[in-house]
Amino acid sequence: MDKPELISLPLYVDDRGTVHCPMDELHNKGIKRTYIVKNWSGARIRAWHGHEKADTYMHVIEGAVKIAAKPISSKNPPGVMIGLVGHIDETKYMVKTLMAEKPEIIKIPAGWFNGAMSLTEGTKILVYSTLSFNEVKDDDIRDFVSETELLKVFRVVNR
Repeated sequence: MDKPELISLPLYVDDRGTVHCPMDELHNKGIKRTYIVKNWSGARIRAWHGHEKADTYMHVIEGAVKIAAKPISSKNPPGVMIGLVGHIDETKYMVKTLMAEKPEIIKIPAGWFNGAMSLTEGTKILVYSTLSFNEVKDDDIRDFVSETELLKVFRVVNR
């Protein structure tokens, strides 16, 4: 199974400002749909959502976000929490912070759940999918979310 990967985008800078071109990196990835996710407030968490057929690419275009992914095979039965004791089990989760000022795209491959927490007010995530809206309706998978799991996975660490 593929694992999530980070795609760095070149940032072109001159006296006028900056330009980065996400589609240059995604042009041969089979993108069929794009949409923008914006939460009403910072620290808002959306998790766990996944697909068994679609790859999802997430690109922060405004603000900052903490994105996490876990394999769909780790799906919890209703009412059961993954046992996290004070740390994130890296075999179950991939966690990355992205921000608009450093253009990157995170690929969440088919077979993985994803979740995101806005770190700033007004954060916007541009999402690309390899399935159209009609195709993805039959490939939409949700997982049980426990507050304990969310607080540990999306904990903000001061370093």
